[in-house]
Amino acid sequence: TWRDFVCPFPAHKGKTLGEIYDNHKTKGYLNWIAGLEEIKSEGLRKAIGEYQREENNNGRQGFNRIG
Repeated sequence: TWRDFVCPFPAHKGKTLGEIYDNHKTKGYLNWIAGLEEIKSEGLRKAIGEYQREENNNGRQGFNRIG
């Protein structure tokens, strides 16, 4: 999952994205990474994409049709 990807950037090097996300002081860091124009690491690009999909779908649950 995206939470297991190890951050390559110096500010949080060696920490997983999940550890960074769980630390409320650095939660905006993942949004900063997501806003970068060009992410060279394919693994990081995929992990951030998974993170964004999870964040965007949070709380948006469909309703079963009654009837």
